[in-house]
Order: sequence, then structure tokens, then C-alpha cells
Amino acid sequence: MRNRNHHLLIAALTLHKHGFSFFPTKQNKLPAGKWKKYQSHLPEEGKARRWFGGKNPAITGIAVICGSVS
Repeated sequence: MRNRNHHLLIAALTLHKHGFSFFPTKQNKLPAGKWKKYQSHLPEEGKARRWFGGKNPAITGIAVICGSVS
């Protein structure tokens, strides 16, 4: 589990660095929380670290919002 979460964290930080918006998903590929605001706002780096830092075993994936954040 830790290895997957580490890879998710690296992916999230890379997406953040390049200006992509994203949110965490659960095992069933559904959002792991509210996500619509990330259509218009990028998550903060600290938020990404909390989501993917390995503390929440329910988070198993990452979804990327394609297109421009408007």
C-alpha cells in the first residue's frame, strides 16, 4: 500500500507542478470526495500531500481533469 501511495503522491506533485487539476479516487474509481471545484481551481500542493501522503487507505487512484482550468 505504501508503495502505491508513494507513486500517487509523486504523480500528484508532478501534475501540480505542470498546472494540471486532479483529485483522488477510491477503488471503485469514484471520487474520494467533492471534486467539482477542481474544474475551476487547482488543488494546493499541501492538499495533494494530504490526499496522497499514505494516511488514507481508501484513496487508491488519481483522476486528472483534462482541459483548461477555467
